[in-house]
Amino acid sequence: MNEGQKKLEEKAEQTEEKDVYDEYGIDIHGKPFLTFGGLLKEAHNKGLINIATNLLKQEDEKNDTVIVQAICTLMHPTLKDKVIQCTALGDANKNNIRNDFLEPHKIRIAETRAIARALRFALGLGYPTKEEMVYDEKEGKEGFASVKQIKYIQDIMKKSAMFNTTVVNYLKDKKKNLDTITVNDADFLINEMPK
Repeated sequence: MNEGQKKLEEKAEQTEEKDVYDEYGIDIHGKPFLTFGGLLKEAHNKGLINIATNLLKQEDEKNDTVIVQAICTLMHPTLKDKVIQCTALGDANKNNIRNDFLEPHKIRIAETRAIARALRFALGLGYPTKEEMVYDEKEGKEGFASVKQIKYIQDIMKKSAMFNTTVVNYLKDKKKNLDTITVNDADFLINEMPK
């Protein structure tokens, strides 16, 4: 393959990835992400054969991290008698899950993250899914509210029906959820809203 053909092939791949993003992508604080549902639909459109997962590490008394391995198998796009098989890992623990309501479901979160990564590898897509994002306990990443801020807001929501309603209305008005609020949103809710 000559240099010109390589450049055309690379451009075609970039265009295909952009097309996938245009159809199944979302924008969070100016960063592109794919939706998990869209990624799964694209995999089905491209010949998804199988998704298998294995729980590699269960949480225990010493460590709350759960690790899941996903193996995704797709038909090869040009060689019809061949398959593409990609493997990826996904993890979840209390420090990289932003939402208290999801913390009891670490295995499913780790599984979703692993499947998303394996599908992206198999499809050759670089955009991550929102589910793959990992958060820092002390401060938010990319302008997102920190896990500590989210948990504080959730604690107040549990204690105050008025605050709960206020937060729900604020999120609805901003077209956001607790997973996608910014540091500024969290500061406003914590410091300015009546409790």
